[in-house]
Amino acid sequence: MRTYVDVAAVRIQRWLGRSRTLAGRRHASAALAEATSAEVIDKLIADLPDVHRNTEAGDVDGVVNLEVPGPEHAEPAARACLAHLRARLPAVELSAVWGQGDDYLTAYAKAIKPRLRTRQVITDLPAVADFPPLATCDLCRADAAVLVRPQRDNPERTERVCADCRMRDEHPGGRRAGPEKRLREHLGEGKFADTFADLARLPVTCNARTEELSGTGNTQLATVYADGNAIGDLMDKAAQYGTTDKAGLVHQIDQANLDAVCEAVLDFVDTDRSPFLPLTPHIMAGDDLLVSLPAAAGWPFVTRYLRLYTAKLTALGADLHLKVPPSVSAGIVISHATDPFAETVTHAEHLLRTAKRAVRGSAASIAWLDLTADGPHPPPNRPVLTLDTLTGVLDQPLRRLAALPASQRSTLAGLAIASDRDARLTEQIRRLDLTEVTPFLNPDPALGGLGLTDALRLVRWYA
Repeated sequence: MRTYVDVAAVRIQRWLGRSRTLAGRRHASAALAEATSAEVIDKLIADLPDVHRNTEAGDVDGVVNLEVPGPEHAEPAARACLAHLRARLPAVELSAVWGQGDDYLTAYAKAIKPRLRTRQVITDLPAVADFPPLATCDLCRADAAVLVRPQRDNPERTERVCADCRMRDEHPGGRRAGPEKRLREHLGEGKFADTFADLARLPVTCNARTEELSGTGNTQLATVYADGNAIGDLMDKAAQYGTTDKAGLVHQIDQANLDAVCEAVLDFVDTDRSPFLPLTPHIMAGDDLLVSLPAAAGWPFVTRYLRLYTAKLTALGADLHLKVPPSVSAGIVISHATDPFAETVTHAEHLLRTAKRAVRGSAASIAWLDLTADGPHPPPNRPVLTLDTLTGVLDQPLRRLAALPASQRSTLAGLAIASDRDARLTEQIRRLDLTEVTPFLNPDPALGGLGLTDALRLVRWYA
């Protein structure tokens, strides 16, 4: 029996979202990738007898996978890694777990996964920042300040900064590490926007509507947070039935994620109009994805990505006797480029959970929120849409609705919430012959249960 140790940064999306700037998020992502890189971990474990990296587990940013001589060596190795990561990443939450098996997939399925589920792990939390006399960091408002320094854009004034924000500012990695580096290397081209405002203004070429909605004057972003469904079952069955390359399954899941992102983004890259990629990845590891895009690219990307990645995951489990094939769910948030990124990420996280819960892991699904139109909370009866419904029976009705002039859609939105809704909508539809509205007047389960108000808000950026 072999003993495996997994040490990981957890709730990464919230930690990344602490920064108000794209540069701060980018440097945090680079710092995470560097701290868990093979080169750095090899140096860390050089003095630990017979401890080496577990290459069966793939190479995922934010995760350290080790193999140790026996269970008595697991906790010392785990704590050495936790101490190393805490020193480099002051504000991220960390966990460690270990288990035994003939290979990593078996150990994960039979020991590590059950311990994760029952929280039989070592948890390393960042220092609590609620001691009243301590000043709060001016940059993130999340932790206690540890130093005062001149402001970068106004050296005559000072700012108070916490340890984590100082690490982000001083880390040299930037675009040279993390998901941006992986994406650029895979695509072989492309630059990334410097700020969220710059990203929002990038052109998007997918169809005539995306070209119309995107470009210089745009201030809206789409944030997509996606995660695989039934991945645990895929791993369990791979351990149970075996595959020709079961040691590489984790890497295959991660690589399929990267491939799906690249194939999806290439659908709307316009290198003639801009050298910048209309997508910035924040997390792209394992079966997790968190990205920001111009709002016009949000729906085309999320539908294309879910379709591609679901197909790739299904192919990985084709011979494993799965009860339900793996798929991918997502939450998508439309927001202003100046909205706090941390809040946007929190919304996307909640939507992702809603999308996954609605289908119970059985299908690709999407939940959405438009902060400009909806406010901070989705309407209580808004349905989660399966990918098949959205891109199938709903697609053409939504496109016809989106093709109406903005003034007509605005009028319809007002009528849809009027006290005498039915009579006024009927008259408006009769007078202007608005057959485009008919499919959404009475929510039809065959169309995902989508009502008129939700449909009008969805098509603001549907393309």
